[in-house]
Amino acid sequence: MAGDTANRSAGGLESTNAVRDDDVALVAAAQRDRLAFAPLYERYAERLFRYACARTGSASIAEDIVADAMLAAMNRIAQFDPNRGSFASWLFTIATNQIVDQQRRSNRHRQTIERAHQPSPPADDALTTLVRHQDAQRIHEALNNLPESDRDLVLLRYWAELTSAEIGRVIGISPGNVRVRLTRILSKLAQLLEVDQ
Repeated sequence: MAGDTANRSAGGLESTNAVRDDDVALVAAAQRDRLAFAPLYERYAERLFRYACARTGSASIAEDIVADAMLAAMNRIAQFDPNRGSFASWLFTIATNQIVDQQRRSNRHRQTIERAHQPSPPADDALTTLVRHQDAQRIHEALNNLPESDRDLVLLRYWAELTSAEIGRVIGISPGNVRVRLTRILSKLAQLLEVDQ
């Protein structure tokens, strides 16, 4: 999954928008037969992985997030209502909740280790270390300098490739507010990265 992370074309966004139209039919099929969930998994697994990897900084944790989120979505597919938003926003809400839960567990675990005066957990796995090159590292550092809510907006838009409307449903703000905040955040990122505008 991680091998394709760095190379996504702008054309991918157009095809993503085109395939959303038949998500409702795919969901309806999965609601009748859980084995029919496979096309939804194929469609969204890579995007979920990129988002989770960017949020957690670890390919192995991201793989767990994808597995857990997809399993939860499959088990709860009967609860999906297309009148309340797209399947993508519903799925990424589940994944975001999984990431938040994982981060809480990780923080509790880290605090327990620190209290016990044990050495800190090992560094990222080898795959994550190999994927990060100098430019990606600079972007990662700049993202980490943003407030968490701003960082999430950027990751949902550019790593998960969600629309403004889908992001709004995931985090609970209007699509217009998403666009305004993204413009401000990208300007701040450009300053952090010292990019000429």
